[in-house]
Amino acid sequence: MNALSQQDLDALQAALGDDAGLTRAPVEVGGAKIDVTLAPGDEDALARSIAALAARGIGAIVRGGGTRDAFGNTAQRARVVLSTKRLSSVIEVDAEEGVARALAGTPLGELREAVEAAGWALPFDPPGLHTTLGGTLAAAAIGPRHLGFGPPRDLVLGMDVV
Repeated sequence: MNALSQQDLDALQAALGDDAGLTRAPVEVGGAKIDVTLAPGDEDALARSIAALAARGIGAIVRGGGTRDAFGNTAQRARVVLSTKRLSSVIEVDAEEGVARALAGTPLGELREAVEAAGWALPFDPPGLHTTLGGTLAAAAIGPRHLGFGPPRDLVLGMDVV
C-alpha cells in the first residue's frame, strides 16, 4: 500500500488546526504500516480529524495506551494512528453522587487517584500500566473487580462519542 500523499497530510494537518498533533514517524501496529500519528488536543480536533479521514478514505487505528493492540482483527489498510493520549483529563468527580467524568485518553491510574481522593473506589481494574478509560471501555477489559461490580458497560451512565 502506498504512503499517504502530501495532499492527504495537508488535509489531516488542517483538520488538527494549529494543534501540533501530527507526527510523521513511521511505525507498525498489528501488522499495519502506519505513516503518521494524529493526536488531537480536544474533542473538536478529534471530530475534524475523523471527518478528514473519512472524506479521504484513509483507514485509522484508534489507540490510547496501546495495551490492547493485539485485540481484534489486524488493521492491514490503516495508514494512521489516531491517538487519544492528549485527550486526557479528569473533568469532574462528584463525591455526593459518586459520578466521575473523564476523557477517553485518561490513564486509569489518574482517574483512580481522583476518585479515591473524593472517597470512592474506581471499579475498573484491567491490567496494564498505561491502560486508559477509553481503551477499557472499547475492549470491555476486565479485572477481578468485575465479579462484584459487573463489566465496564454496566458502570457507564452516559458517554459522548465522536
